[in-house]
Amino acid sequence: MLPLDFDAIRRGFFTDQYFNNIRDMLEALSAEHATFTGHSPLAHIPKEAQKSHLPGDAVVEMQFFHKKEFTITCGIEHALEVLRHCCGFFDGEDFVNTYDQLEVEAVEEGSVSAARRPVLKIRGLYRHFGYLETVLLGILARETKVATNAYLLQKAAGSKPVLFFPARFDLPTTQAFDGYAYFVGVSTYNRLHRQNIAPLVATPAQASLWGGKATGTTAHALVMCFLRDTTAAMLEFARLMPPDVKRVALVDSNNDCVGDSVKVALAFFERFCALKERGSDGEAEKFRLFGVRADTAEDVVDLSLQPDGRPGVVVELTKKMRRALDALAHRPWQSQQKELAQRYFREIKIVASGGFNVEKIALFEREEACVDFYGVGSAYFGSGQCDYTADVVRVKVGGRWHQCAKVGRAPWENPDLRKVVRAVVTGATGFVGRHLTKALLERGWHITAAVRRPHRLGALADRLTVIRWNAAEPVPEALRQAIHQANCLFHVAGLIKARDAAQFYRVNTAATVKLYDACRGSKCRFLFVSSQAAAGPASRPVPLSES
Repeated sequence: MLPLDFDAIRRGFFTDQYFNNIRDMLEALSAEHATFTGHSPLAHIPKEAQKSHLPGDAVVEMQFFHKKEFTITCGIEHALEVLRHCCGFFDGEDFVNTYDQLEVEAVEEGSVSAARRPVLKIRGLYRHFGYLETVLLGILARETKVATNAYLLQKAAGSKPVLFFPARFDLPTTQAFDGYAYFVGVSTYNRLHRQNIAPLVATPAQASLWGGKATGTTAHALVMCFLRDTTAAMLEFARLMPPDVKRVALVDSNNDCVGDSVKVALAFFERFCALKERGSDGEAEKFRLFGVRADTAEDVVDLSLQPDGRPGVVVELTKKMRRALDALAHRPWQSQQKELAQRYFREIKIVASGGFNVEKIALFEREEACVDFYGVGSAYFGSGQCDYTADVVRVKVGGRWHQCAKVGRAPWENPDLRKVVRAVVTGATGFVGRHLTKALLERGWHITAAVRRPHRLGALADRLTVIRWNAAEPVPEALRQAIHQANCLFHVAGLIKARDAAQFYRVNTAATVKLYDACRGSKCRFLFVSSQAAAGPASRPVPLSES
């Protein structure tokens, strides 16, 4: 579920007040059945049609676009969710949802978009959705900026992961959307460049909208708790933390990245070997040092570079760290430790963070810095602003669409736009239902899956909503609403085996009738789907005929 207050959005709390004023005005005109009495400069709209036009009930086409030459489009799915939940009107205190009356086209999340190529088009009654413009533009602008920056940072780093560290530079309420946008940016890079780089975020909120998991190791504050003894702090960290938490030592607290990297690596390796010799392989893995991180401040010169070196994390510092770690493998270890040492020290990764952006990462890569991971914070927010605009470009008058846009604007095309199709699939955890759900998602459909038992469908796509429903029970309101907003319903739920005919009747027949009833009054097309195992061949139906 999106961390958005849909009720507040419906009431215009996050809307520019002039859009709220417009909504109130158009609702009043609609109630009066007021016709157009002005003089339109649009000669292509017949005068007779203009006279019968009802501004309060204006049906329009609105397009959303930006003016940047290159972006990674993001926020489409969340904008569509806002439309799905918030398009409509209030009847007293009750909100009447009219999303099913809209026609919507959108590009795929993560697609590359250019200037004046609409990424979203909406056709419908303006007073039911027009007030959402502020929220929709804000979602698209924020998420597109973060996704584009994530893509560009990853492109600069090539095959090396870029960690997402910007949470401390903005409000906590943005973390879920920012983390999702970062995920989309990295996923787009993987798709376009045939890579498989894992997205790495720092907070649980940043991972919450894409099924990920936050990762993290240590901070400077921990080292201060150990009176600036980095080695002591890391040994206790390794002893107490679960094995799946990567052991990455932050080694700049004493401004001696090379020296502290060596000290921590040696202490870990000695503990690792001692436990191995005792046969405690599981405990030994706790002392496998995954990496060391340099985070030297931009106004401090590391001890290894003094007196003439440059401040901050610089290329030469990473090379010195790598050489020092690799040299540990060549110490006069005991014979049984020599082979272990060769692998252990060479496999220690180097993480560089502090002041990194696209230009600095590109510089490090050109100069062949010894970096395995980059940590980036404010650069995800600091540049690449992508302002979106929404314009009404067509109005339906006299039953026909007519171009009607402000001077300088026109209905623009984008071949990447696709009609937004929504479907409901029952029995989505079964063999047929799961394959059908996956196939529809791959075609870009938005799916509501009705499932009876715990599931693992969430990893399939962000266009998937899951509702728990036992076919023997009444159709829940959430599922009924999803059906009314859907283009079609695939009814796949059906028992193949049951203890008695009554159970078959309850689940297979009665549930079908309930779903038919839920479809009543909607535009949803009902499609009954079954496997032969559930219904049997026509000559020997088991236990009910397909008809």
